[in-house]
Parts: sequence; structure tokens; C-alpha cells
Amino acid sequence: MINTRFALCSLYLLCSPAFAVDVDCETSFTDPVAMVQCMEDQSFRQVTNNYKQLLHMTQKSSLYAKYGLGPLVESQKNWLKYRNSYCESYSVYHGEIYNHANCIIQLNNARAAQLENDLRVTGNN
Repeated sequence: MINTRFALCSLYLLCSPAFAVDVDCETSFTDPVAMVQCMEDQSFRQVTNNYKQLLHMTQKSSLYAKYGLGPLVESQKNWLKYRNSYCESYSVYHGEIYNHANCIIQLNNARAAQLENDLRVTGNN
């Protein structure tokens, strides 16, 4: 029983975003649902990584921490709400297969690029 728990715990840790390694989703999965989920996870992982870098950089700077920390945190919360609600409505009006996931991936990629640009502008990337 203990070995099973240890194995499950280890598997969970290895599969969590902190330990995730990007793979080529299109060649690593034959199941379309798994492939799309992989792509969605990777795109959100990039958003999360860029956000954490920008958050860390903001916290290290007295000027950015004073004026930028609150708005940065609030903008990320608002972006997630926007992404989720927009993609929910997008799914209703667009009939292509995996439309919700495609919407999520597209908006994740755009957000990751925005955050990467912010990092570049601040000289941190």
C-alpha cells in the first residue's frame, strides 16, 4: 500500500507543471484529445512561466514593486477571467472541432507573447 501511494505521488509530481517537459504534442500523441490537451497545457505553461518571471522582476525593483505589482497581479486575474469567458462564448458560435481548446491555446499564446514583450522592455529577457 505504501509503495502504491509513493508511486502515485511520484507520478503526480513528475506530471505537475513544475516538472513538465515540453514535448512535440503532434508526434507524441495519437489520440486527438490528448494531443490538444498537451498543446493547451504547454501554451498555458508558457504564460505561467513568463508571468512568474515578470512578477519576480517586478518584486525585485522598488519602482516596479511600488507601482506595478498590484496592476500586474490584477491584470493576470482579469486576463484569465476574460480568456475563460471569451472561449466559452467562442465555442458556441464556432463549429470547428476542438474549438474551445483552439481558443484557449490562441489566447494563451498571445498572452505569453505580451508578457515576454514586457520582460524584454524591462530588460529582463
